[in-house]
Amino acid sequence: AMIRVGFRVEWAPGLIAVSYLVAVSVATVGFWIVFRLLQWKPHVERLRFIVAIVIGVAVCSAHYTGDRAVSYYVDSSVVPSDASRKWSV
Repeated sequence: AMIRVGFRVEWAPGLIAVSYLVAVSVATVGFWIVFRLLQWKPHVERLRFIVAIVIGVAVCSAHYTGDRAVSYYVDSSVVPSDASRKWSV
């Protein structure tokens, strides 16, 4: 059996903007290291590890900041969509 509950979604535009800025800035640093710093010192394996960490932080920080920008609230006045039936078992 499936429980069908209506809910409403609220977005925080400020946190969405912060998520975007964090992703772009940290990823830019990571790609700068890849395309500029590794040209100067291509045999330094430690730099590749640092790049992987920096880009991983960019992806995770953007994801979790964006995740924090949305809130879901149960709302009995909202009727669930019929599209949810398509996915029920």
